[in-house]
Amino acid sequence: MIKNPGRRSFIKKSLSLLSALALSGCGGGSGSSNTANTTTAPPVALPSIISHPSDQSILTGESATFQVLAEGPQPFSYQWQRDGVGILGATSPSYTTPSLAAGDDASFSVAVTNDVGTVTSLEAQLTVAKPPLTIDSTATTVDTTLLTVDNV
Repeated sequence: MIKNPGRRSFIKKSLSLLSALALSGCGGGSGSSNTANTTTAPPVALPSIISHPSDQSILTGESATFQVLAEGPQPFSYQWQRDGVGILGATSPSYTTPSLAAGDDASFSVAVTNDVGTVTSLEAQLTVAKPPLTIDSTATTVDTTLLTVDNV
């Protein structure tokens, strides 16, 4: 027990102050609540892709449109990729290819970003096929010329 009354009073006030500081630091304490200074942190979550781009098969000369649907804390930014490489200017929730030729098969995905981070969609496969051969059945004449070659 501390016998010096001045020292005892000093220790008592110090302990009371330290206790109040510790409690206010953890949100407790018996002090008055001041909701005006209380802030709620925004939710901390990555975007969630709820609709991934779909596989597509098209004919040469056509274009394909891919779409993604994401949810979560916004704003979002988007970056479409073809075979893992970013496509210049493709920064919206949908991407339409230019007119495609045979052999332009590729995989497409999109990275969706918010303030927390980035998630990437599943890949959608694009297949480009040549149009089927068509025969004009309205032709009215047939060339029946026969060419023969004699041995000389």
